[in-house]
Amino acid sequence: MNNLGMRLCKNVYLLVLLPIAFFGQNCSDGFRTNYQTDLAIPSSITDLPPSPDPTGSSNANKRSVHAKSCLLGDVEAALNSIKVVNGIPESSVINIPPGSCDWKAQGIALPAGIEIKGFGKNLTRIKRSVATNTPLIAFNCTNGKAAVFSGMSLEGLKDQTTLDKGLSLQYGCREFEVYESSFSGFGHAGVEISNNTNQGIIPTGIVYKSDFVDNFKVSYGYGVVVVGDGTWPTPKFGSTEAVYVEENFFSGNRHSIASNAGSIYVFRYNTIHDNAGNWIAVDAHGQSLAPKRGSRAFEIYRNNLSQSTGNTGVAGVGIRGGEGVIFDNNISNYTNPIFLTVENSANCSSISYPLLDQPQKVYIWNNLSNNAVSKISIGAPYDCSNLLQLGRDYFTYQKPNYVPLQFPHPGRQKVN
Repeated sequence: MNNLGMRLCKNVYLLVLLPIAFFGQNCSDGFRTNYQTDLAIPSSITDLPPSPDPTGSSNANKRSVHAKSCLLGDVEAALNSIKVVNGIPESSVINIPPGSCDWKAQGIALPAGIEIKGFGKNLTRIKRSVATNTPLIAFNCTNGKAAVFSGMSLEGLKDQTTLDKGLSLQYGCREFEVYESSFSGFGHAGVEISNNTNQGIIPTGIVYKSDFVDNFKVSYGYGVVVVGDGTWPTPKFGSTEAVYVEENFFSGNRHSIASNAGSIYVFRYNTIHDNAGNWIAVDAHGQSLAPKRGSRAFEIYRNNLSQSTGNTGVAGVGIRGGEGVIFDNNISNYTNPIFLTVENSANCSSISYPLLDQPQKVYIWNNLSNNAVSKISIGAPYDCSNLLQLGRDYFTYQKPNYVPLQFPHPGRQKVN
């Protein structure tokens, strides 16, 4: 058995199993490597038997590790106290107490199977004050275990130029949970869900009861972004084989949610108020990362989208690729409540049908905008009618045999 140390150095995630101790090393980008292999518990940790979760979940079968504070060094010490065998950490929850801590340009990376938990999104706050493209917290899911994160606020640099990230779930995380947290001020994304395994793994899990505010940078700026591995999996509509984003609040993001590269997501029961002006609130890309594919599938339903008077957004739901359903949404004060187009839409007239990964099999029904049936715009301001036709590529009735997954998501065992 060895203790586990994981750090971010030069944007590379490192799993280090050390038989000896190293102290005080420094990576050139500011990430520290304080590894400890002594089985004695460091002075900055309180190691207790399984205890009640501060945000309400049950961790009866997990070892409970309490960091002394939210300072990076204390959280690192808690992480380093967890044993690992063959890449699998002992099932543990790291509890981070109330406080506001600046991790500057640094961050931590850890394997799935360890739960990170604060004492509430208004109590445990981790912020970034130095420009970097690396996330504050990154889970590596190559070991097949579940990543769980809750009860914290992650705050970005808020300069609208840095491509910083809050929470990153990497390498095809499945059955993950992110809940009762807040993500604000990141240039790239509040929560990034990605999969670069090239093995056709479909990321699955739930992001719920969280806030995403002012995550913005031109060409980026996502509340949540879902990126597949570039393959083209078969969607299973109404199943748990998707990333679910439900019962969250979004405001001031460039895209509240975006997707690409074979992604499959469900966006439901969310509230979006004042998405950043002149951008699409709910997005699905076409093929824009060639040779990787575009967005594979989406289910978008029972959301409330609104813009304040004078802050009219370009589109409430904007689809550039994939297939799916859009229904029972309330979309107010958007120039284009529902918008179908393709990548490189300015050249629609010269593109042969069908464009690879363009919107097809899109079913749209029962959406309201300012107490009227939502308008569906095609290609605006360009004429893309040669690529997107009613009755061929999109339909204004319910998808045959479609039944949405029960709400709340059945995997939400921690919060009712």
